Amino acid sequence: MKRHLHLASAILAASITVSAAVPASALDFFFSFTNDVGNVSGTVTGEVFGLTDNATSAATSVQIFTWPSALIPLASQPTYTAPLDATTWASQFGNSFTVVGGVVTSGAFHADNSTAVSSLDRLWLNFGPCSSGPTCSFLSLGSDDSQYVWTGVEGTTFCNAAGKCSTLGGPPGGVPEPASWALMLAGFGAIGTALRSRRRIAVSFG
Repeated sequence: MKRHLHLASAILAASITVSAAVPASALDFFFSFTNDVGNVSGTVTGEVFGLTDNATSAATSVQIFTWPSALIPLASQPTYTAPLDATTWASQFGNSFTVVGGVVTSGAFHADNSTAVSSLDRLWLNFGPCSSGPTCSFLSLGSDDSQYVWTGVEGTTFCNAAGKCSTLGGPPGGVPEPASWALMLAGFGAIGTALRSRRRIAVSFG
């Protein structure tokens, strides 16, 4: 009996040691925002890498995957290849995100690239309360932000790999796809039909 107890204790101790050594898993979030007050129409997409669930942490990388072609002068477009990693840009002013239950609840990232007029030079990602004015999320071109895709107080979306999304100004949760809406409506219709059938049967045999 003692031998079994010692063996169980040893296994328990080993499992505790292993559990303590396992780091918190990092989460990555796709982001997108669409111009509503900027001067270049279109959507910017990218990914925030390496955040920690149920904690406040800095992204290990913030990559920009797509942007409207109109944001870049035609002659300069060949020099821009995606993805662009904003965490490698010259100036880093903010990088902190809070994740709760797999969704981003607040946070901000702000990096400036250079003063070259022909470069993408600034990325802001904000989630949570914004400062006054339309300063939530934007990607700009030129040292004077002469070209920019810029959102107002709502509109920035963060989604993890499992499809859980958070949208600035709205509650956490997935945004239903059109197919999902169709399935839900079909389900509601089936329930309604079943209820009506039950009522008719109840009346017929009452």
